[in-house]
Amino acid sequence: KNNGNVSNPKLQENVTITEHGKHHATSVLVIPDVTHSDSGKYQCVVSNKFGTTYSSKAKLDIVIFPHFIRKPNNITVKTGETVKLTCAAAGDPQPEISWKKDGGNDFPAARERRMNVMPSDDLFFIVNAKTTDIGVYSCAAKNSAGTIIANATLSVLQEPSFTRVMENKEVTSGESVVLQCMIAGSPKPVLKW
Repeated sequence: KNNGNVSNPKLQENVTITEHGKHHATSVLVIPDVTHSDSGKYQCVVSNKFGTTYSSKAKLDIVIFPHFIRKPNNITVKTGETVKLTCAAAGDPQPEISWKKDGGNDFPAARERRMNVMPSDDLFFIVNAKTTDIGVYSCAAKNSAGTIIANATLSVLQEPSFTRVMENKEVTSGESVVLQCMIAGSPKPVLKW
């Protein structure tokens, strides 16, 4: 390994003789419970009384499954406030971070240019939060060893408001009348007449 000897190698050899009298050998190097320190270039060196021959080098990369350093937390904000979610992971190779909303890539905040992802700071921002931003946000950390996911629920509170002005009505006595009151709010407001 890397122009040195392998520590604690386990070799399995299989020697056979062909009908032409030539010796053919197979050797297998087994490294149990590999760790990152086992990464490197490996080469087989064969020798007998006539000389030494070197195989080509084979590179061994040890990948490390991602693990979270920071996970996003559930958050509740009022409409108009800024949402900040953090997510960071380590592994080898360094995991790439991606975000989803409710399992998909439809972010109303992105369409309205209110969303910003800061990869260098491990931050995900939504400015001027709206009720359309409510949902489960998933942070995925992925590298060649695998993928891990952490979820956080965003709740956006909105004061009750009337979405349409009530209309004045004029009806004759004995007729029915319909008065409509349209409201918005989060959580859903309770309406009383």
